[in-house]
Amino acid sequence: MKDGSWTYDNTQLWVSNSIFGFFACYPQNAGFVKDEDNFSVTMTYETSDAANEDILVATTFVDTSVDGYNETVPLTFKHLFSKVNIRVKQNKGTNERDNFIIDKITLRNVKSKGTGKAFQNIDVVWEYDNTATKTFTKDIEGDNIIDFETGIMLSDDGLLLLPQTIAANSIELEVAFRVGLEGNTDISTFESKTYKAYLPNTVNCEAGKSYTYTAQVSTYNPIVFLPPMVESWGGSQSGGTIIIK
Repeated sequence: MKDGSWTYDNTQLWVSNSIFGFFACYPQNAGFVKDEDNFSVTMTYETSDAANEDILVATTFVDTSVDGYNETVPLTFKHLFSKVNIRVKQNKGTNERDNFIIDKITLRNVKSKGTGKAFQNIDVVWEYDNTATKTFTKDIEGDNIIDFETGIMLSDDGLLLLPQTIAANSIELEVAFRVGLEGNTDISTFESKTYKAYLPNTVNCEAGKSYTYTAQVSTYNPIVFLPPMVESWGGSQSGGTIIIK
């Protein structure tokens, strides 16, 4: 950066009647490489066990055949991944007066490896290795009765995952818990239960969005999911501009 603007070596000039594509990523060593044959940049990515790596990307196209095209190229960075979390609560409709202790939350069969391609679209397009999946587990120590309103989150900060389609009967949630019915304060007599369910396929996880699924457990199967909360994840971030003379 120089004088508040991004700069680069081998300064280029605009060429008339052409389409220019600009791509940027943060961190710089995210792993994107140029594919000269297909006029694109690609990366093969595998989600880490912690699922906590955040990558930002920006893609911009300029068509110099259009009168009055902007010679200043804005680079607006967006999150490459989706942020996903699971909140486990007791079912208010059936067990409002009972006590629940969550022992373990497990999320299985999450797509974890794919090849992303940029330049042919504004957004990165993914091709997935459907044989590569990850399981995320949270063990909760102790005998703490969960707060009725907040419940327990699978991840403190949310899992940063490849954007992916939530197909029916694909991503499995398992919850191990103990329950004591109203009036029972002897934790040693709480009944242990383990229930499984699949994430609902009502929405697909898109890059740059945050998804929180609330799973309600009760004294009987099944786990009940509330409609997922879908939010913008931090919004777009301006990364400066490139000026081509």
